[in-house]
Amino acid sequence: MQEEMRTAGEGRPKTGMGEEPAPVTEARARLEKLRQERHDLLAEIGEEAVALYASGEITLPGLGMKLVQLSELQERIELEEARMAAAVEASRPKAVPPAPVGACPACGAALFAGDRFCPQCGRRVSD
Repeated sequence: MQEEMRTAGEGRPKTGMGEEPAPVTEARARLEKLRQERHDLLAEIGEEAVALYASGEITLPGLGMKLVQLSELQERIELEEARMAAAVEASRPKAVPPAPVGACPACGAALFAGDRFCPQCGRRVSD
């Protein structure tokens, strides 16, 4: 199982420009672990339910603890999904405001490429 998880993640870059940031990689690994735990627990519940059904003893108390565990695990998965989404959002490049290309000769306000008038005083700055 560990080998499958390691192999599946080997193709993902770990660091560097344009690669997946470490917090996202870590969140992805935690999420995959929780999903595998849920899968294993569902398999246990299924096996127990089949055995109880076969013996005619199926009752909710016999499955109660596993169902509570499953519910708690689902809550942890949802929390981890939210953390991963936040890590992905935080890793996105932020818009960089354009750099000023000059200053208004009248008031000194910053001028940007394409400005024909000063945004501060309204003076015409280019033709």
